[in-house]
Amino acid sequence: MTKKEFEEKMENEEITTEDLLSSEFMKKYTSFFSYEDMEEEISRRAGKGKKPDMDKLIQNIFREKTTFTNMEDMKKKAIDFYMENN
Repeated sequence: MTKKEFEEKMENEEITTEDLLSSEFMKKYTSFFSYEDMEEEISRRAGKGKKPDMDKLIQNIFREKTTFTNMEDMKKKAIDFYMENN
């Protein structure tokens, strides 16, 4: 898929977050099996004790369970991965 095709599909809302963060992508680059698993981990940790600093919580999860330093890095890789595989 070309970058132009990808951008057109994004504009037309034909590609979702779940499409970008597919199970295949998540298994390859994280210790999660799916995007939903990552969301559950964030929710589980956020629900413990006092109200957490969500940015710090997410940064810790990324450092511990992914090959990325932040969500922006993951998004860029997910877009590349999607374009290569679709």
